Amino acid sequence: METWRLLDTGSRSAAENMCLDEALLKTKEAGIIPNTLRFMKFRPHCVLVGFHQSVEQEVRDEFCRQEGIEINRRISGGGAIYLGEEELGWELVADKVSIMNRWEISHAYKLLCEAGCQGLQKIGLPCSYRPLNDIEVEGRKISGAGGVESGSAFLFHGSILVNFDLRLMLGALHIPVEKLVDKGIGSFRERVTSIAWELEKVPPGERIKSSMAESFAEMFHVNFSPGGLTDWETEYMEENLSKFLSPSWIYKIKRPLEEEQILEAQKKAPGGLIRVSLLVNEPRNILKMALITGDFFAYPKNTILDLEARLKNLRCDRIEESIINFFKERQPIIPGVSSGDLVSVFQEALGK
Repeated sequence: METWRLLDTGSRSAAENMCLDEALLKTKEAGIIPNTLRFMKFRPHCVLVGFHQSVEQEVRDEFCRQEGIEINRRISGGGAIYLGEEELGWELVADKVSIMNRWEISHAYKLLCEAGCQGLQKIGLPCSYRPLNDIEVEGRKISGAGGVESGSAFLFHGSILVNFDLRLMLGALHIPVEKLVDKGIGSFRERVTSIAWELEKVPPGERIKSSMAESFAEMFHVNFSPGGLTDWETEYMEENLSKFLSPSWIYKIKRPLEEEQILEAQKKAPGGLIRVSLLVNEPRNILKMALITGDFFAYPKNTILDLEARLKNLRCDRIEESIINFFKERQPIIPGVSSGDLVSVFQEALGK
C-alpha cells in the first residue's frame, strides 16, 4: 500500500499559507515530495480572494483594516472567503494519476469533496456533497473547495467552518448584504453553517484532522505518515514569501466596484410570490450571486439553495438553460411554480 505524507503546518499568516501552496505544488510537479495531505489554520483571520478576482470588488478594505483581517490572493480560482482563526484548512497535493487513471476535473472534484465529506461524517455531521465543489449540512454550506494544477500535479484545497463569525464574514466581503436584507432576502444563516452550530460540542482539532485523514486513506487506499516540511519547501517559502506579501500580488487584478449592481424582480405565480435579487457583473456578463425567496413551497427543502449554487458565477446568457436543466435533472416539486416561472422572473430582473 502506498504511503502519503501527512503534513500539519499549524497556524500561519495568509501570505505564508499561500506561499506554501505554491511551494508544495512546484515540489510535487518536480517529483521531490510524495503525495501530501496538509492541514493549516490562519492567524490572524483573513480574507482570501480567488486568483482571478479583484480585491476592490470582493473585499471591504476599510472594514478589514479596522478588524485586523489580512487580505491575500489564492493561487487557485474560485470566490472570496473569510477564514477565522478557528477554521480548518485542508488540501491534497498529488499526482493526477494517483486520483484517477483518466484525469477529469469535475470527477476529481467529486471524489475529493466526498472524501472530505466522509471525514466530517465521522465526527457526527450529517453532511453531503453538493456539485461542483461544496460540502453541505442539510443545504447549508460548511466547506467549499477548489483546485489548481501544474503539469502532472494538482492541488485541491478546502476550508471547514469550525466556529464561524457570520458578522465578520458579512462585513469583510463585499456582499451588498444591507440592501439585500432590507428588501427581505433573509438570513445568510440559512445558507452557511459551522461545526459549532451543528454539534453540541466542537470536537478537538486533532479529532477533526484524524477523521479527515482516515477518510482520505480509505478513499484512495493509502497509508499516511506524519512528516514536516522539506528543506526545499522551507527555502522556497523564505525566498518567495515577499511576493505573497506584496501589493502587486494581493491587488494583482484591478476592476472597479461600479461594474457590479443588484438587479431585482418579482412574479406572482399560481403557487406563490417569487422574488429574485441578482448580483451581476455587467461588463463580464456574469451572475455572481442569486438569492431566490418567496412564499412558495419547494420539495425537497434544499431545492432553492441547490439552484442558487448552480447559478453562481454563471454567464447570464446561460441562466435559462441552467434552470431548465436543473428541473429536468432534479425534478423538484414546487407546487404552482414551473421552471418557466423562474426563468421569466430572472429575465425580468436582467432586463432592467
